[in-house]
Amino acid sequence: MLYDFRDVGIILTMGSDEVEWVSELQNNLLLYASPNLDDELTIQYEVANSDGRIESFYCVIGATAKTFSGAAESADVIFSLDKETAILIHRGELTTEEAFLKGLLRLSGEVERLIEAFPSFTQK
Repeated sequence: MLYDFRDVGIILTMGSDEVEWVSELQNNLLLYASPNLDDELTIQYEVANSDGRIESFYCVIGATAKTFSGAAESADVIFSLDKETAILIHRGELTTEEAFLKGLLRLSGEVERLIEAFPSFTQK
């Protein structure tokens, strides 16, 4: 398991559920990413707190998956959601598909690159 958290102040303030969620996310991204990824893919996550503050972190996926706090200089894909939704997804009480269909999880950017990077997500 690779955990490369740099400057984790923001992530650590989110609480243990969220730290686990980010760690699990990082490992799952690496597990499901195409082994033929030519270029690194940067995925930005923007999590809105109940007070309106946005906590950001991003994953850079290539030969490894690394997670960083803060905003990426240039994200390929951006997921936006509130903190409650992130926790529900992490706990398995809500799937990402359900969250997306209910408008709780928003996706923007180069969606085609995301699909190419994770072909197993689109295959049943």
